[in-house]
Amino acid sequence: MYGVNSTDDSALATVLIWVGFLALILFVIRQFRLETPVLELRTFRSPLFALVIVITTLSFSLLIAGETILPMYVQNVQLYSAFHSGLIIFPGAITLAVMSLVAGKWFDRYGGLRLALIGFVLLCSSSLSYVFVLSQETPIVVTALLFMIFMAGIAMINMPLTTAALNALPNEWISHGTAITNTVRQFGGSIGLIFIISFITRAAPEAGGANPIAFLEGVQAAF
Repeated sequence: MYGVNSTDDSALATVLIWVGFLALILFVIRQFRLETPVLELRTFRSPLFALVIVITTLSFSLLIAGETILPMYVQNVQLYSAFHSGLIIFPGAITLAVMSLVAGKWFDRYGGLRLALIGFVLLCSSSLSYVFVLSQETPIVVTALLFMIFMAGIAMINMPLTTAALNALPNEWISHGTAITNTVRQFGGSIGLIFIISFITRAAPEAGGANPIAFLEGVQAAF
């Protein structure tokens, strides 16, 4: 991750990325050779589990990125205080908690696929709306409402698909599946955040420097 974020020294970044990649390969090889591995990577032999890991990692990276971008937008573009940025994030956090509970009940009735499809529609529509709606004059209520829709989509993707993925594993592998899911999510969230911040920092200078309009264009490019 440090290598991906090291834009000032391309040689150092390349070396760090390759070192990390080789270390990951060695870790995987060692886990397959151990009688009692730290992580049972044979869980990826389940197609459903492997697919869900990819999808939930992407959605979690979007979650972390969205929670990071919006406060930056509120404070650097609309020039509000950190208190106002917190007011925008708070309803979304409540929505995530409530919808996670609701999605659990809907999962038993409708299954994970339908919920995930609806979640992706909500997630994509809210993300695209940010591109066209965000401006220096956008009301805080509108920004908060879009973020609530965004978080509702995240809840309808992560919980049902994670449950479906763990249900596809043998009982003795469920603990490993949970550990792998949490580990890969954190890694994906970090990588996603690095790329999103890179979009903002690169688009803003191209738009004319460190000013609210330039930062707004960076935020729109990130979304």
